[in-house]
Amino acid sequence: MMPDLTSERERAKLRKLLERGDPKSSSGLRNEVALALLDKVEEGRVLTCVYCGHEYPEGTPSWGSDLLTEHIRTCEKHPMRDLESKLAQLRRALVGLVGLDTREELEAMEAVVRLSTIPEKDRASTIDAIHALMDTLPASAAPAGGEGQSL
Repeated sequence: MMPDLTSERERAKLRKLLERGDPKSSSGLRNEVALALLDKVEEGRVLTCVYCGHEYPEGTPSWGSDLLTEHIRTCEKHPMRDLESKLAQLRRALVGLVGLDTREELEAMEAVVRLSTIPEKDRASTIDAIHALMDTLPASAAPAGGEGQSL
C-alpha cells in the first residue's frame, strides 16, 4: 500500500524508513530514488506555525529542527505561553503563602518543618509546597542541572 504523501506525518515516517535503509519501505524502488521523489513532493512547501503563521525557511523539516524548537519557545500564541503564565501565577501565590522564595531559604524552612511538632498532615502539605517552589525556581536560581530538586 502506498503511503499518503499529502500527510506530513506519513512523509516523515516514510523518510525515516528510507533513510534507515528498510528495504520494505521503498515498494521495490531503490531508497535513493524514493528519497528523491519524496524531496520533490516536499519541494516548494512552506512550513508555517499553526498558532501565529510564522513562515520558516523553505526546506525546513516539519520535525526535528532547532528552528521549530526555538520558535515554540518564543511564539507568543503557542499554548505553552498560557501554561507558563498560569504556572507563574500559581508560584507567586505559593510564595505569598510560604513567605520564602530562594533555594537556601526553602531548604532551611524544610529542615525546621521536619523537626517541628505540627500535625503530620500540615507538615506533609508544607513540605510539598516547599518542594513545588524549589522545583519551579527560575532557571537562573536553579542548580547546575537546570532543574529544581527535591530533598
